[in-house]
Amino acid sequence: MRNLKINLLDKKNIKSVSKIAKIVISKLDFYTEEAKKEELNKFSSKAIKQSLKNNACLFIAAKIKEHIIGFMVGYVYGGVLYGDWVIVLPTFRRRSIAQFLYYDLEKIAKIRGCHQFWGLIEKNNIESLKFSQKLEMKIIAELKNFWYHLDYYLVAKSI
Repeated sequence: MRNLKINLLDKKNIKSVSKIAKIVISKLDFYTEEAKKEELNKFSSKAIKQSLKNNACLFIAAKIKEHIIGFMVGYVYGGVLYGDWVIVLPTFRRRSIAQFLYYDLEKIAKIRGCHQFWGLIEKNNIESLKFSQKLEMKIIAELKNFWYHLDYYLVAKSI
């Protein structure tokens, strides 16, 4: 996509990322209100600033011109990249932005010695399940009554 830039998140874009998280997470129909509230707390400006201090955290943002349109956050532990969230504004979906975010995060993780990606997908999140299949991830476990009493799939891929 022309004019798309993906970089590690810098402090000047924290508020934009926080706003995007609020727009997207608040509309997730498969999450309870409790789940939305707790997940949104992770994306307050203060919480994002704390995350950026964690060496295990990889936080990248997609930008067109000077506008943040999406982001992905993951954590590197013991050679595994755990993908926590990938969020793209609804008006910019279906343009491979999430895929570009994933591949850029994967490149950084490989440099940091990762050999595998793991992620959790809520069982009713059809869009994310299709995305994981497109990236050739495999469902390796089903977690029943997990976070927020919801069911999840654990997906993995060698990188």
